[in-house]
Amino acid sequence: MRFTQQAIKKYRLHRLLLATGAATLAFVISIGSRYFQEINLVHDAQRQAASDTVQRLDRMLANVQRISQQHLDLVNTTCPLVQQRLLNISVQLQVTRAVLLVKNNEVFCSSLFGKRDYDFAKMFPDLTQSGQTLMLKSALIVDKGSPTLIFWVPVPGAPRSGIVHSLHITMLSDFILEPHPYVDRMALNVGHSRLLYGERAILPFGDGVKDDACYSQASVRFPYSVSIFSAPDWQLAIRSLPQHIPLFLLVFLLAFGIVYLASANRLNLAYHISSAIQQKRFLLYCQPIIDTHSGDCTGVEILLRWHDERQGWISPDVFIPLAEQHGLIQSLTRYLLIQLVQRLYLFPRTCDFTISINIAAEHFTQGQILDDLQTHWFHHLPAPTLVLELTERTALERIDNQLLTRLHQLGARLAIDDFGTGHSSLSYLQQLQPDVLKIDRSFCATIGTDAINARVLDSMISLGKDLGLKLVAEGVETQEQVDYLKQRNVECIQGYFFSMPMPLEDFPQWLSNYRRSLAAKSMA
Repeated sequence: MRFTQQAIKKYRLHRLLLATGAATLAFVISIGSRYFQEINLVHDAQRQAASDTVQRLDRMLANVQRISQQHLDLVNTTCPLVQQRLLNISVQLQVTRAVLLVKNNEVFCSSLFGKRDYDFAKMFPDLTQSGQTLMLKSALIVDKGSPTLIFWVPVPGAPRSGIVHSLHITMLSDFILEPHPYVDRMALNVGHSRLLYGERAILPFGDGVKDDACYSQASVRFPYSVSIFSAPDWQLAIRSLPQHIPLFLLVFLLAFGIVYLASANRLNLAYHISSAIQQKRFLLYCQPIIDTHSGDCTGVEILLRWHDERQGWISPDVFIPLAEQHGLIQSLTRYLLIQLVQRLYLFPRTCDFTISINIAAEHFTQGQILDDLQTHWFHHLPAPTLVLELTERTALERIDNQLLTRLHQLGARLAIDDFGTGHSSLSYLQQLQPDVLKIDRSFCATIGTDAINARVLDSMISLGKDLGLKLVAEGVETQEQVDYLKQRNVECIQGYFFSMPMPLEDFPQWLSNYRRSLAAKSMA
């Protein structure tokens, strides 16, 4: 009956392992969650960096295009007349290092050198052959070899005439293509050429050239794209995790503490159950069982109640499953038998009177119930008949038929409690070969209100009759339910209609009052 120190130590170890496991799981989940958040953060940052760069380049090129379109009439003039205006355009745009005028495939004027005579197709082949308006090209005269971005604005209807802008792309790349968080380098891609941030050489791009960029975004207004270069996203995500270690440790400690404290509450209650058994704190209550034909009280069901000094009344729905879980249910049953035997004088001394007690499945299937009954019940030669109610709350393992035979020989009856609500009822009927079938209160509550469940109730009653079992209906609360069950020849009923559960010491007075009332009704 004692909840031993060894058991307490074992359960504390289980608590530690459970709390550690739960905390570790929370730790791993928090790391995993943060890792995927960082992956998304990396992708978002790279997409945003590329988008911002494209927007800035688009604004710059749109401004150049707008001003050029306003001065396309310069193509039809002579160089000496417009060179100063070309210089003004270059100064106005700021990003332009030189402005060239082209007419009929001839570059005839430069903002830097005045009159020119170059073949436009030879000087800028990409712009004439592919019809592009942008190209990357190395400078030929000023700062020879440095990258430039050529922007071609043709005259509408005259594709070989227009304005060419040579842009300071090396200077622009220093702030337009500058690195961002989660971005190691950026590149500008135009046609088959690429310019990397910090590089002064134009590199080939496309047409089979390996591209190790992790993300690229093209402009929808102009023929270029921007590429992002960085370490793999998983590496960037892992690099950021160490800074979150304090948070991960906090999650670990919180999860450990919560689980450990939660399991401690259960251990405390289990320990209190053991203490309450030793200190005889559990109280025995009973509820009368009424014969439907005679109306007399022919038995009682014994119930346990527990009032804890600190937690007050604790429901059997709480402490019974907890006692089963921690191996205390057999000790609780032995306690009930010992206390009940000491109070047998409170009940009628006749074998027609039954006393029902609940037995847990594990107590029954392990065979220990036979030794306990012989020691704590039959040894005292009690007059009332003992009924063992086996609930369907837990699964029933295979039962030794010799155990069933021996229990019947000793005079005990077997009942299935809460029939139809737990594990396989038909399996219970086959294994136990019971004497009594107790119909659960949930079915009685549907009488007169639920046609479907009422049919189920009728089927259960018919099944019990066909098997020759005594039927006891629980949870009877109304006269309608009494009449319904009586009409269907249910032998016994119990419930609040007759009496709520009462302390055993109150039963003799209740029985006396009930029988006087019954006799008065029969004489009336």
